[in-house]
Amino acid sequence: MSRTTEDIRRLRTLAAKTAQIAALPVHQQNIARWKAHNSLQSTDPMLLVYPEGSWTELVPPDTLVCENPVYRNLERELLQRIYYHEHLQDDHPITAPVIIEKQIRPFDWGLREHRIHTDSERGSYEVIPVLKEPSDADALIIPEVIYDREATETAYALVQEAIGDILPVHIRGVQFVSFHFSAQYIAWRGLQTMLMDLYLEPELVHRVMQFLTDAYGHILDELVRQELIDHNCDGSYQSSGGNGYIDGIDDPESASALSRMWGSAESQELASVSPEQHRDFLMVYEAQILKRFALTGYGCCDDLTDKLDDLFSLVPNLRRVSVSPWADVTRCARIIENRAIFSWKPQPADLVGVFDEERIRGYLRNTLQIAQQQGTILEIILKDTHTVEGQPQRFSRWIQIAREEIQRTYGRPAPIRTG
Repeated sequence: MSRTTEDIRRLRTLAAKTAQIAALPVHQQNIARWKAHNSLQSTDPMLLVYPEGSWTELVPPDTLVCENPVYRNLERELLQRIYYHEHLQDDHPITAPVIIEKQIRPFDWGLREHRIHTDSERGSYEVIPVLKEPSDADALIIPEVIYDREATETAYALVQEAIGDILPVHIRGVQFVSFHFSAQYIAWRGLQTMLMDLYLEPELVHRVMQFLTDAYGHILDELVRQELIDHNCDGSYQSSGGNGYIDGIDDPESASALSRMWGSAESQELASVSPEQHRDFLMVYEAQILKRFALTGYGCCDDLTDKLDDLFSLVPNLRRVSVSPWADVTRCARIIENRAIFSWKPQPADLVGVFDEERIRGYLRNTLQIAQQQGTILEIILKDTHTVEGQPQRFSRWIQIAREEIQRTYGRPAPIRTG
C-alpha cells in the first residue's frame, strides 16, 4: 500500500465518523441557539471552549498518521472535531463541510518586519524596529492583494479526491475579518516605542494609523473585487471568540458584500493607556473601517471597562464586546446591558497549577449572577489556553462545572451531544 493510499484510508475513516457526528440533531439545535444569541434574543448563556495551544496535548502531533501536509492538516482538523464531540460538551456545533481557504500571498507593506525569536518552542520574540525615524514612514506602500489560485485548487483537488464523497468540500474566501492596527504599528516600531510615541511622536502615530485605515480600505475593496472575501454569517470564528451564525444578513446572493458580513478590531496592546488616548489614536481609525460591516465585534484580552462609552459611541453596528479576565464585570454589565453580546473571557490560568474546582465554581457563578441581574446577552468563551499541563481532562471538568453553574443560575440545561 502506497503512502498516499494510507493517508487517504486514514482520512476516510475519520471523515465517516465526522459525518455521523455532524448528523446528530443537537448540532442543528445549537446552531438555532447561536442564531438567536447573535440576534440578541437568547435567554441562556452560550458556552465555547477553544483549546488553542493546548491542542497539542489533546491531539498530540505524534498521533497523526498522514504525511502529505494537506492531508495532515485535514487529519488534525477532523480529529479535533471528533474530540469536541467525545470530550468537550460546550455549545460548539460540529458540522460536516470541509473548508479550503483561498490562499492569499503575504502582504508587502514596503517595510519588512524584523524579529529575533528565542530558541524555545512558542517562545517570545524581540521586535527590531524598521520604522526608526518618522521619515521611514515614506517607505510604506499599500499592499497588492495576490490570490494563489494554483495552491488553493491543488489543496481542494487533494481533499475532494480523498473524502469528497463523504463530506462536502468547499473553497471559501476570507471569512475572519479582523483589524489589528496597534499590533501592525508595533511590528514596525516596537511596543515600548509605540507607547512613548503617543507622547513624543503623536503626528507619526496619526500618520501611520491613517495610512493603515486607507490601506485596509483598499485591501477590502480588492478582496471584494477579486471575490476573495466570503459570507461569514455561519460557524466561522468571529471577533476574539464566538461565531457568526445569524439570520437576516446571510443572503448567499450577496456573499461578498461587506454590508452583509461581520468585521472586528482590537488594540489590546493599548490596555494600559487612557481611554482618551485609545479613542484618539486607535478607535477613531478602526471605526472608519468597521462602519463598512453589518455587524462588528471589538476587543480581546484588554480591559475595556473604562473605554466602553467611547466604544459604543464610535463603533457602528457593535454586536460583540470582549470582556477580559481583568475587566470589572459588574461595571461592564451595567454599561453593555443587552445592547451587545457580553463576550466574557474567563481566566484560562485556572487550568494550570492547582485545579481548584471550588474557586472555579465561585468565579463562574459570580459572573453568571451579575449577567442575569443586568439582563446581559452572555457568552462564556474560554480561550488563550496554552497548556493544561498534560491533563486534558481539565477541559471536560471545567465545562461540566460551567454547565452546572449555568443551570443553577438560569434553571435550564443546554442540549448535550450524545450518540
